[in-house]
Amino acid sequence: MGNCSIASSGAFKAAVMEAAFSGIIELDPSGYITEINDRAILMLNFRNKQVIGERIIDVFPLIDKHMMDDVLQNGESLSNYMVKDRKDRFLINVEPILDSGSLFGAVILIQKLPDLAADSIQKRKEGLSVHHFFSGFYYTSEKFHRAIKNAILASYTDAPILLVGEDGTEIPEMAECIHNESKRNKNGFASIECNAIEAEKISQLLFSGMMPDSSSGDPSKSIDGGTLFINHIDRLPSAIQYRIALLIMGKHTNEKDFCIAQTDVRIIASSKEDLKKLVREGQFREDLYYALSAITIRVPSLRERMEDLEDIAYLFIKKYSIMYSKPVKLTKGAYDCLHEYSWPRNVRELDYFCQRIVLNADKRSVNEAFVRKHLQEIAAAHMYDSGSAAAGHGIENIRAAEIIDALRRNGGNKSKTANELGISKATLWRHIQKYGITAEYK
Repeated sequence: MGNCSIASSGAFKAAVMEAAFSGIIELDPSGYITEINDRAILMLNFRNKQVIGERIIDVFPLIDKHMMDDVLQNGESLSNYMVKDRKDRFLINVEPILDSGSLFGAVILIQKLPDLAADSIQKRKEGLSVHHFFSGFYYTSEKFHRAIKNAILASYTDAPILLVGEDGTEIPEMAECIHNESKRNKNGFASIECNAIEAEKISQLLFSGMMPDSSSGDPSKSIDGGTLFINHIDRLPSAIQYRIALLIMGKHTNEKDFCIAQTDVRIIASSKEDLKKLVREGQFREDLYYALSAITIRVPSLRERMEDLEDIAYLFIKKYSIMYSKPVKLTKGAYDCLHEYSWPRNVRELDYFCQRIVLNADKRSVNEAFVRKHLQEIAAAHMYDSGSAAAGHGIENIRAAEIIDALRRNGGNKSKTANELGISKATLWRHIQKYGITAEYK
């Protein structure tokens, strides 16, 4: 009976090895190969080599010896480690084989990553000009779920869309997702960042470059049938706003002579400002506002969906660990520490912060103290850049920076600030007194 059980166990293991989608290599405690499946042989081009009994670092030198020592000597896992040579890229995971605390070797799981150039060519061939899809978002927040649901429903229509939210949120990515989910996804996608380009250049791009030339009808200069994303549309001068309103009506105006041609382009616009308020103040065209506001989707800030913070940070840490071939993991305390900061620049700031953590980490495991130190540095830099009152008083506490930033956003209004921070007005007053915050934030 015992022999039968052992035989069955061996047969099961062999079946798993060959059925797996990953390449699998089993090592003994000294790093010598004891088993390898056919998929790994093909991936690593071992067909004409006898690798059983060879050291893994001899036949697969892309794997770092010191990292393998961490696994085989210390029993540590190696997760999402990317290696590459001139032709191929591989994603490696290594798990120690442990039994009752004793180390019996390791298992290497290998995935061959697609060629970036070939992938880009294929996407261009299929007509996709953007690469974000709704399936790429990770969230549990009800507010963000509502935004995604509304964006998906909006993508099935052909109406213009207004995305409202703070800088640093996923507004540009959501615009791409809407395009890729829509019936226009085989045609072009273009985006204009009104914060970064002068009005004259924007006019040239919109009405001489990307849109069809009314005299030549050159389709190579057109996103006709596609989508145009205008980020920070509130920054456009009135004359260009008028031409955007015409564009929504299917009328393209030539840059030189203002002649009108028919065109078909879907407009997605964004603003962090209250466009209705700007209309009342005469700073935004009423006709364009009503054309855009039929479908308005509010994208929540990161501080409004803090339940998603750790999942998003995990994905960024994983992305940069792979990008820099530097496996880094945050401890639970480190993830908890992320909640101490308000992330005024939202997901974009979290992205840059995680990149910073990976690049500066001197250990694979990053603890709370390391994260807090870097959080304090970016909070201090943010206070200095924005002229925060805390900079003048030498306040380094992250909570103080959060309160000061919120007060500045709300023009010193205590009730609005307390509501934004999710605390009572009395608690806000106590914090103001505790941190010595003055009226300089106004």
